[in-house]
Amino acid sequence: MRGLASFVMRGRGQATLVVATTAVLSALVPPVSWLSSGALALVTLRKGNREGLLVLVAALVGAGVLSQLSLGSPLPALSFALVLWLPVLIMAVVLRATVSLGAAMAVAGLLGLVAVAVVHVLLGDPGPWWVAVLGPMIEPALQSMDVQQAVGVRDSIDAASGYLTGLMVAAGLFNLVLGLVIGRLWQAGLYNPGGFRRDFHALRLPRVAAIVAIVLFAAVLALGGMPGVVMDMAAVTVVPCALAGLGLVHGLVGGRKGGMIWLVGLYLLLVLALPEMSVALAAMGLANAWFGLVERFGVKPGTS
Repeated sequence: MRGLASFVMRGRGQATLVVATTAVLSALVPPVSWLSSGALALVTLRKGNREGLLVLVAALVGAGVLSQLSLGSPLPALSFALVLWLPVLIMAVVLRATVSLGAAMAVAGLLGLVAVAVVHVLLGDPGPWWVAVLGPMIEPALQSMDVQQAVGVRDSIDAASGYLTGLMVAAGLFNLVLGLVIGRLWQAGLYNPGGFRRDFHALRLPRVAAIVAIVLFAAVLALGGMPGVVMDMAAVTVVPCALAGLGLVHGLVGGRKGGMIWLVGLYLLLVLALPEMSVALAAMGLANAWFGLVERFGVKPGTS
């Protein structure tokens, strides 16, 4: 990956080539989109906001041409620019200006809240829309089931549809943040070894972001976990809070003896119990926003 990052930094043409081609390739291999957004973030962080914007525009043109040739329409390139590149550019601009991953995470959360609000404004209740979208996709599988099983699956989809907006926006937000993190990792690897580790261990959300998250979580509890715009916004808010909690854990145990064992255990738990661990990490991230736990415990960033 260091070679790819070095290639991106050779010039605008090289950066545009990587951002555009990886975007088109992500239609076949979705994780490749992380390289596209990571390359854009790297250019913005290292060369400035104007250069990042110029690469975005050039990549949009290039990806539009490639998309037209390969998929028969330039629209996927436009949607890619709006859904991935522009938000990552905004987060990279904030990170470059503030030198704070916490501020960038707060802006990421704000973008997620805006996305949820837009969906609810445009669709009203997005639940039926999700049912209409998923219905044709699962119909072949339903035809191979008996009547009782098919009814059970349809009922499950109906019940889950009210929560899908928040989950999908949260997943998309995580992808955006991952692209930014890749860009910051590349920047640190090329120009500032160890810089990302220090940033990640010092990740602390602004208190105003923590207040918004706490209000949303309290509202969800007051509403009994009912699906709706509040639940969707709370689900999105978990992402930056959980990442802040993850940074806290790295900061607390990274420099201790046996810290790597703790981190391996943490990531195993994330794989086995993602929802529960996400909530636990989010709570830790919120606690750190108020109390500065890494500083309070006097733990210096380690090597994790």
